[in-house]
Amino acid sequence: MINAAIFDMDGTFLDSMPYWMNAGENFLESLQIQAEENLGEKLLDMTLQDGCIYLKEKYSLNLSPEQIEEKIKDILLSAYSEKIQFKEGAMAFLEKLKKTGAKIAVCTHTDRSLFSPAFKRLGLENFFDYVISAKEFGLSKSHPEIFFHVAEKLNSKPEETWIFEDALYAIITAKKAGFKTAGIFDTSSKKDEEKIKKIVTKYFYNYSKAEAFFFQDKKEFLK
Repeated sequence: MINAAIFDMDGTFLDSMPYWMNAGENFLESLQIQAEENLGEKLLDMTLQDGCIYLKEKYSLNLSPEQIEEKIKDILLSAYSEKIQFKEGAMAFLEKLKKTGAKIAVCTHTDRSLFSPAFKRLGLENFFDYVISAKEFGLSKSHPEIFFHVAEKLNSKPEETWIFEDALYAIITAKKAGFKTAGIFDTSSKKDEEKIKKIVTKYFYNYSKAEAFFFQDKKEFLK
């Protein structure tokens, strides 16, 4: 039986990346400014802070990066509070995994203040054994220390722990650190799909495929 699993949140079990993709454009629209083509893709490759600096400079905004960040967070908070749902099959997969006795954690770059309303609305407040954001830990998922920390909280060793991710950089970190890695397809990371498929332990286009792998043959948990 699987010992522990660490899940990324956005684009992995929550279908939230479209809202992140559109946040910059929606912010500019609120100022009656036309966004450039493919703005969302550009901003996804940046941290939120760097993205706000980019918006200020690119569009000559009379706002500080900090003010821009607050306005974008307001847009995202509305989405987490009212709109964002599970990716298809994700909750059923999580529930099945929990019933096996596996410890399950969430490790996300998103601030807790943003995702907490979604967790409350979706019934996840007490579902996971451990939840941490990169901001709380003080290091991004480019650093293996955050994954080691979460595994320790779950009383699991890296080689006994699966990390479910959609982002290439985090998968690279986890793989190098000795974790088993499950790549989850998301349209936001489609450009990295082939690279991800080459390095992950297993790659899944949807949670039906993940269920077939993990639950139809329980021996797969031990591999």
